Amino acid sequence: MKGIKTSLVRRGSLLLALMVTVFPVLAFTASARATEAEPTIKVMTLNLHNGRDLQGRDNLQRFLELLAEEEPDLVALQEVERRHLEILQSTGWNVAVGFNANRPDFRFGNVVMTPHRIVYERHHYLPGELEQRGINEVAVEINGRYFYVLNTHLGLSRVEREGQMAEILRIADYLEGPLLLTGDFNVGSYDALFTMLPPGFAEAGNVFDLPNTFPLSNPKYRIDLIWFSPDWEPLGGQVLPWEHSDHLPVTAELRLKTGAGADRAAEPKRVQIPAYDWQYHPVLPDVGRRSGAAEFSFRGTGNQGLSSARLTVPIWPALSFTGVVTRADPASGQSDADDEARLIVDYYFKELDFRDYFSLLGYRGRAEFSLFAEHTPEQRGAFGLKQYYRWSNRLGTSLITGFSDKFFWSVEGAYLPTERIGWQLKIDREGDFSTGVSYTVNKHLVIKTSYSLSTEKLTLTLGFYE
Repeated sequence: MKGIKTSLVRRGSLLLALMVTVFPVLAFTASARATEAEPTIKVMTLNLHNGRDLQGRDNLQRFLELLAEEEPDLVALQEVERRHLEILQSTGWNVAVGFNANRPDFRFGNVVMTPHRIVYERHHYLPGELEQRGINEVAVEINGRYFYVLNTHLGLSRVEREGQMAEILRIADYLEGPLLLTGDFNVGSYDALFTMLPPGFAEAGNVFDLPNTFPLSNPKYRIDLIWFSPDWEPLGGQVLPWEHSDHLPVTAELRLKTGAGADRAAEPKRVQIPAYDWQYHPVLPDVGRRSGAAEFSFRGTGNQGLSSARLTVPIWPALSFTGVVTRADPASGQSDADDEARLIVDYYFKELDFRDYFSLLGYRGRAEFSLFAEHTPEQRGAFGLKQYYRWSNRLGTSLITGFSDKFFWSVEGAYLPTERIGWQLKIDREGDFSTGVSYTVNKHLVIKTSYSLSTEKLTLTLGFYE
């Protein structure tokens, strides 16, 4: 027994020594493998110069050769035309497109390409009064890790760039996770514009002291930039001697830090981001915004008193119900006139951004279309189409067409000379023409007056809004 115990003690001592010696090595190896497992990616940004070199020759095949040589994991392109997409997609890579300048025969904007999985992608327009600008928002997955890419091409004026950068950062605030901000910024990386970025953001060219990228013939500026959030560790960067555009391409190698974005257990989803030019106003509502409303109208001439009440309740984003009660007017001369109740159902089926089709013509408004059905007890119902066009934050038009016992239509326009004062005009198929003014007390209360030229009646309306 004693011999057995001594043997066990010796074996135990040997095993303990082995554990003390081997475990740190295993722990170090596991740690090293964990570090090596973090995604390391190569990012490229390039202004493609509308797919042409300085001599006007097509540069798309040369670009495909550049991809094969550099083997990047992600490419952010600017100045891409619709005609280029077939060639870019021939790579078999995933291609996310965002056109800023649009017309039926020509589209032009930014593209993000990657051989890896794109979780989702969408396009945002940026503010500005000159050439329309925008960004790609792309969520990418590599080895089970997720990050976002915002690719852009900023405007030429300082004021425009500041407004556009503010909008980019507003969008970025909705995104949770590692972030890349790439593109042609039309200004150098040390410009005061980039003091707007959150603390910890860095730029590859600043980190590795990269040379200038534009113009190709005599590079004086480094405006093609790869910014990255603190979630990334920079490993290297280059400006490539590729002479088939008016800009030189830039690459950066980045490693996602251990634990970066680890709080995200599931893949990222599209977060609803309100448009930058949404400007809530009860007289001129935003396209796509549904709100409840209660309006009470009073006769201002003849037999005074409450003439109608209207209550609108949104049920879902695409559906709303409106109830209307109209009191009979004894002064109308119809002795058998009765009070009338109506129920209206509106189904919003389409929204339209004019910039998707007419940005080169300067149209930057929005429109929405809805189908409606109206039920009136003891009378024939009505159905038809409503169209609402908000041309700007000052001007809008509503058009209603439909059928009851006969075809009917009406057109109403609203104009805001100031934030509080509004002017309305309305005409319908019966030839009734009315005009009025409104005063917006606040975003929840509006006082309107309307005068009908055909009936010579004045109406006062109090509107209460969500």
